[in-house]
Amino acid sequence: MWILGSSIVHWAEKCQHLEELTKRYATSDGQIKWLGKPGAGLNDFHQLFSEAQSKFQPPRAVIIHLGGNDICHLSVVDIFNKIHGVQCSIRQVYPDAQILYSEIIYRLSYRYANNWGAADRARRRINTKVHALMPGRVVSHRDFQQTPDGLISSDGVHLTDCGNWVFLDSLFNILSARQII
Repeated sequence: MWILGSSIVHWAEKCQHLEELTKRYATSDGQIKWLGKPGAGLNDFHQLFSEAQSKFQPPRAVIIHLGGNDICHLSVVDIFNKIHGVQCSIRQVYPDAQILYSEIIYRLSYRYANNWGAADRARRRINTKVHALMPGRVVSHRDFQQTPDGLISSDGVHLTDCGNWVFLDSLFNILSARQII
């Protein structure tokens, strides 16, 4: 299984709780391949995907966590269309792989946003549209819905150690429910 995405994925892989969660869900470290690039957006998907193809065995499942860094640069429609394109690109190369999308997480700060409220409404609209596109194949991060105390770091974007735990737990929950791990 591959988990591809932004700095959220990058730091989740380095989280001190990852080993504990892999034991809890009876999976081995080798089953999950992480590829996170700080600052990555949907335009970086093909580079991440190519890198994963060159490094890892073909996946049974792919989780994508991208889009949050695009909110202030692209429209909701453009982000949604790119997410749909990502899904189609994976399906074309790995038709039997399960494809899941990890929701864009609530932030206390959207870099380059003139209006935080508008950026957060865009995030919610994108997540709603993706749930409709991929029913049952979206990792929901309900604990991050509104002002998640202690889960987001002081920069307003990245997760605290506790936030990484909650993020990872939500990933592992859907993987377990879908019998991927």
